Amino acid sequence: MSELPANSRHARAVMEVLGGNPHTTTDHDLPVVKSWQRCAAEFDLRPDHHSDPDILESHRLRERVERLDDLVAVGRAEMDSLYEQIASSGYALLLTDHTGVILSHKGDPTLDREFAHAGLRLGANWSEEYE
Repeated sequence: MSELPANSRHARAVMEVLGGNPHTTTDHDLPVVKSWQRCAAEFDLRPDHHSDPDILESHRLRERVERLDDLVAVGRAEMDSLYEQIASSGYALLLTDHTGVILSHKGDPTLDREFAHAGLRLGANWSEEYE
């Protein structure tokens, strides 16, 4: 088993739920718990398993962004506005298409390398079905 991400309360909570800890389960909304369980059972998505994301080739990403140009433009404007509220928080905002491919992101530039290492970068496929 791989180690959990450092300082990840979320990852520990998911693993406790998946391990059947009833106390942890009651600390979270039932739909969230069911989602974690479904992701683990159907797609083997777990915080203790790491896999590199599928990254679209640049021309394929460009085609997707162009095809959804209006949505991406509105999304980016809203992301800029929302980011003003969370700047310097260590979080990033992601805009994906209906398949889970990241089309745009906004985050602290000092954390770009860390986010990219985690697979949170343009063109990354974050759909549950991708293994």
